[in-house]
Amino acid sequence: PDEEMERSVREQIPLGRFGTADEVAEVVCFLAGPAAEWITGAVWSIDGGFSLPEPLVRGEVRRVERRREEPS
Repeated sequence: PDEEMERSVREQIPLGRFGTADEVAEVVCFLAGPAAEWITGAVWSIDGGFSLPEPLVRGEVRRVERRREEPS
């Protein structure tokens, strides 16, 4: 993606930045470890809030079309 596209997506992430591989790995390690043995049937989004129903953005930004399946 070009810089403008990256900026547009980043502005739609409530935390204001892309996550790092280390941040995702921390969640994976937690879920694979004994502290998470009682977690079942959960969906964890590791996206800085990007998957929230309406992104928390300030001002006018170029929206990036999101591909979501419509509920049946």
